[in-house]
Amino acid sequence: MVYAPKHLAKRLTSSRISVNIYNDAIKLHQVFNRYLLHLLLNYWHIIFLLTISAIPPTLYLTE
Repeated sequence: MVYAPKHLAKRLTSSRISVNIYNDAIKLHQVFNRYLLHLLLNYWHIIFLLTISAIPPTLYLTE
C-alpha cells in the first residue's frame, strides 16, 4: 500500500468520482439522444399537431 498525504488521496478520489459522473452523463446523453430521435421519427405528426394546438388561435386567425 502506498502512503500518500490525505489531501492528495482526497483529490484523487474526488477526481475519480467526477470522471465517473462525467462518463455516466455521456451515457445518459447518448441514450437520451437516441430516445429523442426515436420519438421524432415515430411521433412527428403528434408533435406537429401538439405544437400547432399550442400556438394561440389568435395568431393564425387574425388577418
